[in-house]
Amino acid sequence: VRTNENVYLNFENGPSPGRKGHMRLGREKRKGPDTKQGGTYDFPRLQVRDVMITKLGPLEASNALDVSMKNEDELTAEELISKLQEHAKRMRIPNGAKLAQDLFDGLPEGFTLKQRYATTIASLSSSHDYLYLDPNGGDEQMTRVLSYALRKERPSGKFADSYSAFRKGELAGNEFAEKILEDPTKERFFRTFAKYWMKDHEALDIVKFTEKARSIDYVEETAAHLQYVFRENRPIREIYRSDYLITNSKFSGYYDTTADGRDFAKHEGKTGGVLEQVAFFKSQSDGIDGLPFLHGKWVVENVFNERLGNPPNDIDNQVFEETKELKTFRERTEFHSKQSGCVECHEKLDPIAFAVQHRGTLGNRRFKVEVETEYLEAYLKRISETEKEQARSFAKQFIQMIVGRETSVYDHNVVESFMAKHADTSYRAQDLLAHVLESYFK
Repeated sequence: VRTNENVYLNFENGPSPGRKGHMRLGREKRKGPDTKQGGTYDFPRLQVRDVMITKLGPLEASNALDVSMKNEDELTAEELISKLQEHAKRMRIPNGAKLAQDLFDGLPEGFTLKQRYATTIASLSSSHDYLYLDPNGGDEQMTRVLSYALRKERPSGKFADSYSAFRKGELAGNEFAEKILEDPTKERFFRTFAKYWMKDHEALDIVKFTEKARSIDYVEETAAHLQYVFRENRPIREIYRSDYLITNSKFSGYYDTTADGRDFAKHEGKTGGVLEQVAFFKSQSDGIDGLPFLHGKWVVENVFNERLGNPPNDIDNQVFEETKELKTFRERTEFHSKQSGCVECHEKLDPIAFAVQHRGTLGNRRFKVEVETEYLEAYLKRISETEKEQARSFAKQFIQMIVGRETSVYDHNVVESFMAKHADTSYRAQDLLAHVLESYFK
C-alpha cells in the first residue's frame, strides 16, 4: 500500500502502549538496532486476500443472491442453507458447505430465517473492509508485523532470528511460542490486550475513591494472570476462573490474603481468574457503581460465546429509576424486562446480573444488597460447564488483537481448526498462540 507520508491509520492493535491505534503510513524515521541507526522502514504491507474478493464470480451471481432474498419467506431453512452452500462453492471457500451450515446454525436463537440468511451471506462474502496481512511480504516486513503485534516494539535481533527459524521450519510453533513468552516485552501485549478485551476505559470517581485507589493500574493483575496461564500452557478456561490466585502485595488485600513484594505469585486455595479480579469489576462499571447489565453482557459474549442484539431505541427506563428506593434490583429488572423488545436479551442478561449485583465497583461485597444465592450458584455452574464456549470466544478475541482487525470467515476456520485439533487437551493457551503463529505468520 503506497501512501503519502502524512496519511494516518487508526486501528485497534496499536504498535506500542504509548501510541495506541494511531500510526503514520508511508515511511517513518526510527533509530534502533534493526534500522541501522536512523534508517527508515516501510509500513508492513497489507493486501486483501484474493479468495475473498476476486473469486466471488460474475455480477449475475450477486444478482441471483439478491433475487433469492426476495423469495426468502417462501423457503425453508434447509433450502436457504443449500443456497448458502452454493454461494460458498462459487467462492471456492475451503470446507465451504460445512462453514455455511455452521455460520447459519450458530446465530442467536432469536434470529429469523431472513436474518440468518443475510448475516451468513455477509460473513461468507466479506468485503474490501477486511485487510489481511500478506504472508508473502518478505521476512523483514513480516518480522516487523509480528513484533509489533506481540511485543509492541521493533524486532530485536534475537526475535528476528527466532522468527526466521520458525518460517524456515527449523523451529516448531510451540517452540517459537515458548520463546515469545520468555521475552520480557510480552507484558506489553497482555496489558494492552486485557484493556481492550475487558473494555477498561472508565476512570474511578474522584469523589467516591481515594487518590491511591485511582492511581492503581488494575489491568496489571489481569496481564499477570494471562502471562501465567500462557507460560504454563494452562487450559483457557482458567483465564476466566481458576482454583488459584495470581497476585502481589498491591492487590492481595482485595482478596483477603497476604503476599510479599511486587512480583506476582501463585496462591493456591484462593479462587482467581479474570471474572474474580478487581480489574474486571472496575471495567464493568461507570467508575462510580458496578453495572450488572454491562457485566452480564460481557459474560454472555466473552464467556458463553453468545451474541446479543442492540437494545430497542424506545426503551423506557423511567419506571426502573423511579422505583430505585422502593423495590429491589431484581423486582425493578423483572418489571422492566417485560417491555416489548427487551425479553430476549434479558433472558440471557438477568440471571448473570442477579448473580453479581451484590458486588461493588471493585468487586467488594455490598453488604446492604442481598446475595441471590440461587442465581449465583447457577451462574458459577454454567461457567464450569462451558469450557468449549470459553475457548472459542477467547480464541476469536486473541486473533482479533494480533491481526488488528475484526475477525471474519477466514478466522472462523482458524478458530475451528484449533478447537478440533486440541479438543482432547482442554484447549490450552500456549497451544492457541502456536496455532495462531502457524496459521498467520508461517
